[in-house]
Amino acid sequence: MRCASRSSTFASRRLPEPTAERLLVECTPWRLVSLALCLAALPLLACSKKEPEKTSAPGEEPANPPLVEPAPHVAPPQSAAAPKVPRFTSDQPRPLGLGPVDTELRKRPVREQQAYLKKLIAAYERLDEEARKALFGIIDASELLSFGNPEVSRPAQTQKECDRAWAGLEAPQMSEECPRRNMVRVSEELCVDMFEFPNVRCEYPVVWVRASEASAICESLGKRLCDAHEWEGACAGEVRPATEEYDYARVPKGEGAEYRRSRRILMEGWHNQARTLVWAYGPQKDHSRCGTGAQKSSGCDAVSYQRCGTNDYPAGAFPECRTPTGIFDQHGNVAEHMNFPLYPEELGGKGYTEMKGSWFLFAREETNPDDCRWRAKNWHTTKIKDPNSHRNYHLGFRCCADMDPSSDQETPLSKEK
Repeated sequence: MRCASRSSTFASRRLPEPTAERLLVECTPWRLVSLALCLAALPLLACSKKEPEKTSAPGEEPANPPLVEPAPHVAPPQSAAAPKVPRFTSDQPRPLGLGPVDTELRKRPVREQQAYLKKLIAAYERLDEEARKALFGIIDASELLSFGNPEVSRPAQTQKECDRAWAGLEAPQMSEECPRRNMVRVSEELCVDMFEFPNVRCEYPVVWVRASEASAICESLGKRLCDAHEWEGACAGEVRPATEEYDYARVPKGEGAEYRRSRRILMEGWHNQARTLVWAYGPQKDHSRCGTGAQKSSGCDAVSYQRCGTNDYPAGAFPECRTPTGIFDQHGNVAEHMNFPLYPEELGGKGYTEMKGSWFLFAREETNPDDCRWRAKNWHTTKIKDPNSHRNYHLGFRCCADMDPSSDQETPLSKEK
């Protein structure tokens, strides 16, 4: 033990009543004799500072129980260390074969964008030759499927800016039991893509894609387009049974386009009236949490490939725009193709088109409600598989996948272990 050094001015002072604290500060290196006395007096003085013992009533624990010191050299028990969750850096590494981020990607012609899309899918998905051929064939057959018209699109954020938004944050946790990467299990029977297709964080969503093309792409990956109630439930945090989400029995069956239109309007209206308002991020609407602050291209008064730019954000650019289970961008960025089943046999991606979610300029131009369980109007409706189904500059998609809760199916992720 060492005495604390003090100035020699204390030599001429009269020491007050000695205490442990006082002796510690008054001891100085030049007073060698006092130093020895200080050290010898400390144990006695420490005892003199004890508080008077308190008596306890009969049957009570002692007011001042004796202190029991731990055995020497015995370390206190340590709790098991929590597993480390990986965190992102501002310059997140990319899979081999992709190279550095192409800052000019959105200015490149559609065919070059498609070539990059195929390279991206190959880097993230384990595809056999048959699946690869089917998927790449769908992309090659479209003259518009891309990240947007390069002549008029002005993205609201770059991929590097998206990476910086994630710096230091925990990596989203995908469910290993799902059949493909970057999926989250939201119920016993259902997995949903974390991001809009191509389902990779900080990559731009695909747009100018028809519902029929989106459905075929999902199927080539062993998935399918989500049903309306599945997308809604994943967003709201509870996927309810289809029997509770569609009023099939309330409207008798009929035939013809006009009947189908009336049936759908009734089913959507009843659902919207009874729904509970909730957003992926919480119970109150807050467009600032999601990619909704971009602008529409000048002259984009109606859907037009020549005049309407896809002024969107990379997928996941707003880390707070997520569900508790880790699904991103169900509000803002791009709207999404969905399946609306007018009849039970049309569940599983076999019904009619619907658009879900809001899009990249919603904070400026809110054209409709965008809470999780709101169902869109009867817009651009066709069968999902119609080769002329709708496409536009702010419409993309994500996929769902069915799970068998009773089986331990092998997945690409489980095979790697």
